[in-house]
Amino acid sequence: MDGYQSIRVYEKLSVLCRQERAKALQSPEESDRHSERTNGQGAVFSVEIWTGPCSPVLMSHCKIQSMENDMAVITLHGVPYAEFDRTGHWSIWTIAKTFEAASLIPSYYGFLHFNEIQDDCYGLVVRKQVLRLNPKLHQTTCIFSKLMLKVDLQFLSLGKTSYSFAARLKDADTGELLAENFLKIVRINKKTGRAAGFPSFFQEKYGRIDGNEKVPFLDERNGSSDPPLDAYIYNVRVHRSDTDQNSHVNQSTYVKYCMDCATEAAMNKYYKNFDSDMCMYTTTKWEMDYIGESGAGDLLDVVTWQSNDDARIISFSIQLNKREIFRATSAFELQKQISPVKRHRNAKL
Repeated sequence: MDGYQSIRVYEKLSVLCRQERAKALQSPEESDRHSERTNGQGAVFSVEIWTGPCSPVLMSHCKIQSMENDMAVITLHGVPYAEFDRTGHWSIWTIAKTFEAASLIPSYYGFLHFNEIQDDCYGLVVRKQVLRLNPKLHQTTCIFSKLMLKVDLQFLSLGKTSYSFAARLKDADTGELLAENFLKIVRINKKTGRAAGFPSFFQEKYGRIDGNEKVPFLDERNGSSDPPLDAYIYNVRVHRSDTDQNSHVNQSTYVKYCMDCATEAAMNKYYKNFDSDMCMYTTTKWEMDYIGESGAGDLLDVVTWQSNDDARIISFSIQLNKREIFRATSAFELQKQISPVKRHRNAKL
């Protein structure tokens, strides 16, 4: 699986999820229908056909409101305290993690046939991710916010070995768009680590979907230049708590490494216009390429540099043994923000 960041879940969940999903369907008999399909390489296997809408599924922090062929809606009950950073802002890495959860939870219940297009031989990995953020998310959201959130998931396009979808985080009460997450997912052969085609039923079903939003930037490599000779380097040792169920560093953890590196660079006067904890500055966009993997015990070099043309643009390259495994470009506003907790307290006085 060299070259990609895996989001494969334990296959053991498939059986449990199918059982739970059957209970949640308005027409449970729809989830009991099976058919023989080919896996794209000529082999025949049995898959579960699920096309009906899903009645609300309530979990500890979120609720699946609806789920159809190419879209799903999830509501989140506020922002947990643990997701706020040391400055009182909703951290960018836990926002990324929230999107990850919002995408995976309906997938466990059959969204985009998640449990049918991966098995002992094939898995799914994140190849590219783009985050766009409303400045309000950083500037006003705090532990006192009475915020109900909604995430709209939408399938976008299907390629030979990959598909893309979008997740949009909104204020559930007002409908205001707070953040967008675009993902490119690649199906791979677990043995060779190479991209693999999808089963024929998946190609037939989602290859017909046309007219959804086009996102060509998901097919482009990160456009940032290579690190300059005077780039700032921050070292980090991967802890087991940084890894996921596949023993790889979780995709959102790389963002946390980048933010730690950026703060070190800013407080050591490396950047222009930034001289404090970078969590105090509003970030509005992240473009990330997952190129390789790392695990517990690995020593990583997190490299950062600032654009000469636009001081707001900060780039990162994470390297393992001098080999790049992650690349990101981010955009920050130049004005440092007061903690939203302090703003809330001041408003009460």
